[in-house]
Amino acid sequence: MNTEVINIVARSNGVGLDRDVSLVKNILQNSGFDVVVSDYKGVSMWRAFFGTRKNIFKANIFMERVFPRWLGSADMNILIPNQERFPRRHLRLLKKVDAVFTKSKHAREVFTKYHGQVIFTGFTSENIFEESVARKPGSFLHLAGKSSLKGTDAVLRIWGRHPEWPRLTLVQSKKKRTEHTPENVDRLSHYLSKEDLKQVMNEHEVH
Repeated sequence: MNTEVINIVARSNGVGLDRDVSLVKNILQNSGFDVVVSDYKGVSMWRAFFGTRKNIFKANIFMERVFPRWLGSADMNILIPNQERFPRRHLRLLKKVDAVFTKSKHAREVFTKYHGQVIFTGFTSENIFEESVARKPGSFLHLAGKSSLKGTDAVLRIWGRHPEWPRLTLVQSKKKRTEHTPENVDRLSHYLSKEDLKQVMNEHEVH
């Protein structure tokens, strides 16, 4: 194994985390790095193959949380957290990482309290803009998906208090479905393919 390889360690959730991993992997590869992606539970495979050798990788990049079983496999350990998904019980693991790279300035403020090497890097997303798709004038979209941390209940409450507002399209998984939907909200709870979601997002002016 080339010890210059960067290892991205993450859980797969089929949505946002997988997109984050793909973005980080592509950015590193485009910058000339060799990159592998490892499941957070899969370190035993590497240890079985490389025996007791300590450092398999140049760096581990942990997405969202620190995964202790991988800590001994790289020269350097870096965390890119989602602060709303980082449990307090895991704060003790921060001392095991060399640096915390944050997507937002808010996250930098949060983690600076617990680690001495916190660096605001910002983040990015896939550009899905399609010039050919016509926008619906005055259209609003709330993309909740599978998440329960996007303020969906608050958005629906305030929209329901203002029937004079434009209609809101809510994209939300059936598993996270809220009990009450205001009359001026159109809910999409069925499965949307990546292309279907891209179409919906391009049709709406305000997200």
